[in-house]
Amino acid sequence: MELELMANEIRKKTLLLTGICCIFGAIIFHQQMKSVVVGILIGCFSALMGFQMIVNMSKKIDGSNTQLQGAAFSAYVKRYLIYGFIFVIGFYADISIFAILVGMLAHKFSIILYTFQHRKEDA
Repeated sequence: MELELMANEIRKKTLLLTGICCIFGAIIFHQQMKSVVVGILIGCFSALMGFQMIVNMSKKIDGSNTQLQGAAFSAYVKRYLIYGFIFVIGFYADISIFAILVGMLAHKFSIILYTFQHRKEDA
């Protein structure tokens, strides 16, 4: 339950930051607005997909699974192969790679923001 509450709050922060990035990206790069906004959205949703994979894996942790290290490494490799595939497809579809990275980093920043906001609760 606590994991889902945390994940939902991070998702909301990610979507808010992504919206802000899309607005600024459209204003700053108005000549390439479509490529930038689509790239940011693709980056955001691919980061959220990877995040959901992490959440699902963490739900399986019960302390009795001794093969967890192999499963964790496999999931890690799978996530980064997906991210790489998304960058390659974005490149060939003429979508801004930088914008995809910004979308992914919006999610990472949301996690950092969540951690910073809740640091006193855990202390």
